Amino acid sequence: MSNNEIESSTSNEKKRKRVKEEEEEEELGEISPDGSYFSPPMAPRHPSQNDPLSQTFTEEDLPLTPNTVTSPPPPSGQENNLISSRSFKGCSKFDDYEPIKKIGEGTFGEVSTAKHKPTGRTFALKKILMHNEKEGMPITALREIRILKALKHPNVISLFEIAFQKGDRQIRRRGSIYMVFPYMDHDLSGLLDNKNVRITAAQIKSYFQQLLRAVEYLHSCNILHRDMKTSNILIDNQGNLKLADFGLARDFERDNKEREYTNMVVTRWYRPPELFMGAVKYDESVDMWGVGCVFGELLKRRPILTGQSDIDQLEKIFMLCGTPTMADWPEHINLPAYKSTISAIKSSYSKSFSERFSSLHKEEANLLELFLEMNPLKRISAKKALEHEYFITYPLPAQPGSKDFSPFPTSHEYQTRQERHKAEAEAEAKRASTTRNDGNWRGKDRREYDGRWKDERDSRVS
Repeated sequence: MSNNEIESSTSNEKKRKRVKEEEEEEELGEISPDGSYFSPPMAPRHPSQNDPLSQTFTEEDLPLTPNTVTSPPPPSGQENNLISSRSFKGCSKFDDYEPIKKIGEGTFGEVSTAKHKPTGRTFALKKILMHNEKEGMPITALREIRILKALKHPNVISLFEIAFQKGDRQIRRRGSIYMVFPYMDHDLSGLLDNKNVRITAAQIKSYFQQLLRAVEYLHSCNILHRDMKTSNILIDNQGNLKLADFGLARDFERDNKEREYTNMVVTRWYRPPELFMGAVKYDESVDMWGVGCVFGELLKRRPILTGQSDIDQLEKIFMLCGTPTMADWPEHINLPAYKSTISAIKSSYSKSFSERFSSLHKEEANLLELFLEMNPLKRISAKKALEHEYFITYPLPAQPGSKDFSPFPTSHEYQTRQERHKAEAEAEAKRASTTRNDGNWRGKDRREYDGRWKDERDSRVS
C-alpha cells in the first residue's frame, strides 16, 4: 500500500489549507532580521543583506550559497533603473512541448513527461493546480519557484523554466502554468516497490549519502523541506539522486527560537512526533525525522511506520521509540496538543527498536536510531550523519555515473500504484465471477440451495 492510498479526501483538503497562516504572512511580505520586508515571490527589488532568498532574483541565474550575500546593492538613486531594465527569462509556451504521459500527481500539482520540440530532450512538467483561480496563482507554487530559483546543488532538482498555456474561451479551456524540470527515470518509492529491481548495499549507501548532502545544503541555506518522503526523491539510471517537490518548503530563522510555523506539514508516515503533538516552534530536526524514515525504508524495502490515522501513527512511533518521559524529553509536556494526544493513546510503551531492527548491521541500526530520536534537540543533523561510520565501512558507497550502477526498469510511484490498482480490480472481478459452494450467489446464471446447484430459471418456479 502506497502513501497516497492512506490519505483520505478530508486530509487532502486539510493539506491544501494547512499553509493558510503562512500565506497570509507572505502576501505582504515577511519581516527579515534587519527589520525590512521580504518581498512576495518573484518581485524585482533591492535585496536585504539578511535576505538570501530574494537576493538571487537580482541576478537571474546566481545560485544561493550558504551564509553569503550574492550581489551588492545598486548605487544610490539607481533602484528604479534596475527594476525598469530588468527582464525575466526562462519562460516559454506550452506548445514548445509535446506531452508523453502522466507520471505523478499530488495535492498541489500533477506531473507528466513531455518532449521539448526545439531540443528533443525529455522533461517533467508539473502542472500547477488552481484550486481557486479568483485568488490567482497559489502561494505554495510561488514559494516553490522562488526557492528553486535560489538553490543550486547537484542533489537538488533544478527548475529549467516555466511553460504557460493560454486559455481559450471558444473551447472553454482555462489557462495553465507548468514548472519544467529535468526528467528522472525513477522516484525512490517506485523503485522500492518494483519487485524486479535489486538494490545493493553499496547503492543504498550512495543514495542515502546523496540525500544527506542535499538536506545538509538546504539547512545550511536556512531552508526547511517539510515533505521528506520516498516519492519526492528522484533517481536516474546513472545513480544520481535529486531531492524534489518543494511545495511545502520555506525559509526559517535559525536564531529565532520563538518564530512559529504551521504544524500541518509532512506526510503522515514521515512526520515527527512533535508535530503530532502540536509543535509550532521547530527547526531542521523535522526534516531529519523524515530522513530517518526514508533510511529505514531503504533498508527494509517497505515503510517502517504506517499509521492509518494521526493518533495511530503517533502510537506506532511510541511502540517503536517508547512513550516519551521527562527524563529523555522534558519539553514534550509543554506542546499544545500533548494532553489530547497522550489521553487518546491508552497504553504506555517501552522502546522496542533493537528487537524491531535486529536484522540490521550495527552501523545501520545505530545511524537509524540517531534519526528516530524522539527529542528533536537530540536528533542527529545531516552534517553529523555524513560523518557517521556507516559510510566508511564495507561496502563503500557506489559511485554515481560508474559501472556500480546499471539501468533499472522505469519506476514511479504513480505508475506502480496504477498497476497495483489494476491487478486488484482484475482479481476482484475474477472473484465476483466465480461461483463458490458457500451458500452465497456469486455467478450469473446459478444459485446454490442446500449445497446443490440449480438453474436460475428453476429458482423462479413458484
